[in-house]
Amino acid sequence: MGPDGEVHVEANVSDERGVSATVNGERVRGGVVMQLSPGPAKLKCSHGNGGSMESSFEVVEEEGASGY
Repeated sequence: MGPDGEVHVEANVSDERGVSATVNGERVRGGVVMQLSPGPAKLKCSHGNGGSMESSFEVVEEEGASGY
């Protein structure tokens, strides 16, 4: 978590044709700050050769935090 209380995700994605990354279906490139609600999030990396990898993480609300 960054000093601003946001979750920071950095995606270093190759410029090679066919290579991409998405978080919850939204394409990402470079350093990105996303507004993600508490709960599960899906990360998918697609490769130029047609393959892909998927992973997930969960955004949790800090104990005592409010505003959601």
